[in-house]
Amino acid sequence: MSPSHVTLNLAGEFPVDGGSIAFAPALGVRYGAEGLLRIGAEAKYHSARSHGSLIPQIWFAFPHEITFKTGFAYGIGSSPESFGRLVLELEF
Repeated sequence: MSPSHVTLNLAGEFPVDGGSIAFAPALGVRYGAEGLLRIGAEAKYHSARSHGSLIPQIWFAFPHEITFKTGFAYGIGSSPESFGRLVLELEF
């Protein structure tokens, strides 16, 4: 089964507190482009902190461009951070 969506974000982070600028790329895959339930995963890396995360996720896609995402990030690298994620997206 091949993914229905693959996303590559080549993001830079510019802290407002004067910290270091960091490269923070992310690669995501998602299965199930249609219907209510979609699953996927994201891999992220933060160059300034030398750590990354693997984040399995579940999407619930509701009518009117409303999406709820949830997942848990498993930290990897020299100073790993693990965290839960809940996201509500509204499109205009």
